[in-house]
This record gives sequence, C-alpha cells and structure tokens, in this order.
Amino acid sequence: MGGGRHGRGGIAARLRRVACAGREGRRHSRRGRPREPSGPQDLVEHADAHGGLDIRFNTISRGPVATDLWFGSDGVAATAARDMHVDFDTAKDRVVESQGGFSTVRFTQPREVADLVVLLASDRAGNVTGSDSLIDGGLVKTL
Repeated sequence: MGGGRHGRGGIAARLRRVACAGREGRRHSRRGRPREPSGPQDLVEHADAHGGLDIRFNTISRGPVATDLWFGSDGVAATAARDMHVDFDTAKDRVVESQGGFSTVRFTQPREVADLVVLLASDRAGNVTGSDSLIDGGLVKTL
C-alpha cells in the first residue's frame, strides 16, 4: 500500500489484542527492512525514524470481537459457561462485566476492525503515524 512521495513508502500496521503486549523482535528483517514495532514507545520511535521515507507505523488494539474466538463452540463464552455451570449468554455477560463492561453495550464486529484498518491505510489518514487505535467498545476505561 502507499506509493509515497518518491515512489516509495508504505504502511506498517499491527493488530493486537487489548490484553496482549507486543513481543520484542530483531532490529531489522533479513531484507534490511525495519522490524515491526513491539510496543508503544517503539512504535513512536519507528514512526519518527522512518517518516522521511513516507512509511507510517500504527497499531490497532482490539478488545473482544464477535468471532468464533468468543462465540464458537470452544470459544471464551462457551468455555466460561462450562466452567461456571451457567448458560452461554450468562457466561458471556459475566466475563464482559468482570472486565468493566462495554460502554457501547456490544461486541466489536469484525467489519468494524477491517474498516479501521482500511482507514489507517488510506490517504485519508496519510498523516497518522505512531498511533495506537483502540477499538473495544469502551471496555478500557482510560484515555
């Protein structure tokens, strides 16, 4: 993606779960390209170091998304229901409430995550770099 000002450039995006921290990596890949940022400070440093090449670095931290990971027969809700000896919906509600609950009162839909990826990769967000976008329905209660 991206062509940059001089036929170079691009976007480095990383999807992360809210509960997961980034992992440390090598300084450079085998092809000499910058390695993927591993945490918030690393993200900012990458954005600063490579901005002149018209490369943008952003992450998307996602909370619970309405996928099989949560709603599948072996997903979080089904596993919690078995462990708690309650029905699926009760378990799902209890797990979410134990984390503080959604401000939007619903799970993020996969399409919403995809839309955010497309937005950040587009020219409409051409000056967005070194940022982490949180998409979690308000589960994390801090700014």
